[in-house]
Amino acid sequence: MSDEKIRNNIKLLSKLLNADKSEQKNYFSESRDAFYNELDKNFRVALEESAVPDKTKIFDEILQIADDTEILGLFPELIGKTFVGIIGFDKDLVTQIIKNISDDNTARTITLDTNLPSILLLGAKDILATNDVGNPITLSKVEYSATNTVLWRNDVDIQKILRFFLIRQPGIFQNIALIYFPAYFNPNSLFGAMILRKLDAAIICTNTPSDKIKNRNLLDAVLNLKNYQVPLNIFGNAEGKFKDIPVVTEDKISSVLAELNVLRRNYLFADSINSRLLEIRRFYEIKIRQLESDKSQIVGDLIKITVDETKNAVKELEFETRKNLSAAENEFEKLRGASTLLLDKAKEYESEMGSRIGDGNILYCAGTHKIWRKIFFQAVDLGDKKLATDCVRNLQRAGDNYVYVYEMILRDLNNEVITYADLERLKNTPDSEFVRKAKIRLKDKLNFSELDYMQIARDINDIETPAEYYFRAKWYEHKGDKNSAVNFYKRALNLGYASAGTRLVELAGKDLKALQSLSDQMVPEANFALAEMSKAERKFAASNRYYKLAAAKKYVPAIKILAKDFFRNLIKNWSPTRTLSYEERRQLEGCVNICEYIISQEPDDTAVKETIGDLYHALGDERRALNWWEQCKTATSYYNIGRLYEYQDGAFSQDLYMAETYFEKAAALGHNKAANELSKVRSWQYDNERKAERKVQKIKKANLKPREVVHETAKSSSSDGWCVITSAACAALHKPDDCAELNTLRAYRDKMKSESPLIAALIEEYYRIAPLLVQKMDLEIDAENIYSSLWKNSISETYRLIQDGDNDNATLLYIEMVQNLCDKYNVNLKEDIKEKIKQFKNNFKEKTK
Repeated sequence: MSDEKIRNNIKLLSKLLNADKSEQKNYFSESRDAFYNELDKNFRVALEESAVPDKTKIFDEILQIADDTEILGLFPELIGKTFVGIIGFDKDLVTQIIKNISDDNTARTITLDTNLPSILLLGAKDILATNDVGNPITLSKVEYSATNTVLWRNDVDIQKILRFFLIRQPGIFQNIALIYFPAYFNPNSLFGAMILRKLDAAIICTNTPSDKIKNRNLLDAVLNLKNYQVPLNIFGNAEGKFKDIPVVTEDKISSVLAELNVLRRNYLFADSINSRLLEIRRFYEIKIRQLESDKSQIVGDLIKITVDETKNAVKELEFETRKNLSAAENEFEKLRGASTLLLDKAKEYESEMGSRIGDGNILYCAGTHKIWRKIFFQAVDLGDKKLATDCVRNLQRAGDNYVYVYEMILRDLNNEVITYADLERLKNTPDSEFVRKAKIRLKDKLNFSELDYMQIARDINDIETPAEYYFRAKWYEHKGDKNSAVNFYKRALNLGYASAGTRLVELAGKDLKALQSLSDQMVPEANFALAEMSKAERKFAASNRYYKLAAAKKYVPAIKILAKDFFRNLIKNWSPTRTLSYEERRQLEGCVNICEYIISQEPDDTAVKETIGDLYHALGDERRALNWWEQCKTATSYYNIGRLYEYQDGAFSQDLYMAETYFEKAAALGHNKAANELSKVRSWQYDNERKAERKVQKIKKANLKPREVVHETAKSSSSDGWCVITSAACAALHKPDDCAELNTLRAYRDKMKSESPLIAALIEEYYRIAPLLVQKMDLEIDAENIYSSLWKNSISETYRLIQDGDNDNATLLYIEMVQNLCDKYNVNLKEDIKEKIKQFKNNFKEKTK
């Protein structure tokens, strides 16, 4: 080689490596630097001082996301572009594609590259190389050619000093950034992996079957894009692993690219950062939730009923838990503040990038789908329904093909019904990383065999959830790898998967040494197993000790045993006429806490719900007792509710209609005493109706006005007043009984009652409940204001609607006012009346369509 050529090569190499005199210019340097400063000064310190596992990994991932965004700062014309990869296993086929969208010269230029990704953009002709520190350098065609040929022949590995080429050339697709991946491209480089993640579509150029391709890393990386819904096409031979990928012919290349020629939101930054921050939030929320549970009232109540030999152990556990909880809360608060500030800076950075392309019709890139999917799963794991719902809306707006799966998982989170058709659709969806995770999450609905779930978990690359750990453990156990199985069971158990503890105990069997080892680690299933073994041997003190240690770690079967005994001892001396001592009330309240914890873990345990109702009744809190009994739907609970409405001396006003309803339900389920009470209530109803009729007649004879007797009878006649509440409101506002509003309302009432049997039934029910409502409103301190508000917001508006001839809206408004009052003052409408209200509202909707 001549001296001149050597000097030229050295000069070129120096130019490529020179970081100080490059043409570097980040168009968003101010917001970018603000983000980096926040990351390094505040967030890094808070993270380093925390107990978050893998904190270095989390920080490096956030830093990598920021570094990956640098390409958009250096080349803002890439913002909004659709990234289409051309995988160049066959250079001739690549040339054909480039000729179709640009010209021969561009095709020759781009295919000189054999190592680095080249980004082809529509624009003024120039070529840039970006070195390993991110600085762009303008190259002449001669320098570009020498970089890809001469330097390579002289053993200069340009992949170590350059990241990519950017080539601006004439073309026909202004919204596409075509990214050429040459045959020897390394997909495992940091930039290579990043640019592959950003692809929205890819065309594989090959005339070689997949098993003959030499660059296996690139092949596998491209084929893996299918897992993330990135559309692939084959231009050329489609044999081997390519057989399921659609083939595109040369005459169709332009039409395929034309469909991709759209603006895309490829600058998602804040959500990418947030997905890492949510990992921190998840760690602390799980930790704090577990610690709060351990220090909760239940632990205190269990201390009260422990025997001496276990009391100190439980107290020490509680003290240690409180100390750990305080430390975790302080750490989380500091990190949450730092995370919020960092996310704000990320949003400002993203907003500035987005301002480059405006608010037109912008689609979403594949990377956006991937990030939102990740955040959705994180939100589900956190129980953050709002964030999960927002993600579903975003994915739906972005046209994600798996929206139906997200909606299924969200319905499952909300305990809503999932349709059979959707479940069948998911069952038949080909497996991918996402689909496998979805199937594990919905395992209780899909009803695959256990072996199916084990095989699904076996193929998941990134094990994250308790169920995934559990079924991977089952797979290891199935294959005879007990050590790996135990390790994965423990991970599942630590994340709250109860069946993992059960399986660990089953693996230990009767091995006292193994069980004791698990007991020492406070595995509740192990303590429960030791309790059962001790009980079988009639070692009751030891059995009691192990039950309580298991219960102290919130193991529900142990808590149930203790709570059952506790309740029996507390309630045996209770009677409704006996005044409870302070200590008795405290113990009853403690037992409520224990039972409510059981329900939080086993929501369908009706017997425990009934017990909670009994406890609240013993405490004199009849409203809460009613709430729990109503959930049970048992003969005893219906009977107890009937008793609440039967008499006037409790928290509820006497309501013989409600008492009758519940006694009927209890009697139908075989409750012995319900039939007698039902007969008694019906007799009282008959007597009351006769008394009410006589009182009405007396009022008529005395020529009393409705407002004067509004509180005297719970059953107004059809001709006296608009209604009890309206008359009471008039009285409170000092309006005369013959005011225009009342006269109009009365006339309207009589008209509607005569014309509509449905309205007539609602008015009759209103005559029953309105006095109860007025009675309760009169007891309020601000009763005058309540009536004034009713008049202003509902009654006067009803009057206006009637004047305008809008009878249906007038009726609907009044009905809604009454329903709101019933909810507020705990006055129950009859079930058939609720149905009639629904019928009226449905009729109203049909009319207004």
